[in-house]
Amino acid sequence: MSTTLRSARKEDIDHLLAISSEHELKTKNPERIRAEGFLVSAYPREVYQRNLKHITIAEVNGEFAGFTLTFPSEETPPEVAPDVARIQTVIGAAPFFLIKQVATRVKFQKYGVGRAMYERHLSGQKVPAFAPIVLQPPNRNLVSIAFHERMGFKQAESIRDEHGDEKSGLWCWTPAES
Repeated sequence: MSTTLRSARKEDIDHLLAISSEHELKTKNPERIRAEGFLVSAYPREVYQRNLKHITIAEVNGEFAGFTLTFPSEETPPEVAPDVARIQTVIGAAPFFLIKQVATRVKFQKYGVGRAMYERHLSGQKVPAFAPIVLQPPNRNLVSIAFHERMGFKQAESIRDEHGDEKSGLWCWTPAES
């Protein structure tokens, strides 16, 4: 299998929406969630269109396999303001890199597609990278947690609900730890 990474184009939007809906939490049963992971923040077409320059596409043998949506701290759009505020509670006003979404088509999971996209983003990175992950029971995103930890991320922060259960977490990768 040959994985190619490239910048997103307008004609990729339908593929992005299809992968996002394939991974959207509300569309999955608990068994699929445990096996495949999920996205909470599936965005509408307009958000992806406005942020094309921040989307990396992965293709396997010419077939659309996955994408990442990422932002350097100085280019974060309003849609990620809550994540930016959380990151700033951890590092203050220092620069950072936000990995807002990573999604790989189910048939390409376990083939290194997500790893290839992350390695591209983290290679040469001089600032910490952050990835928010939903933890709320019973849908703890164990697939995403395991993936991020394999990539060198560590949990930096969590938000708890009124019962003390973790709702979401913020995982951090630092250049020195890679």
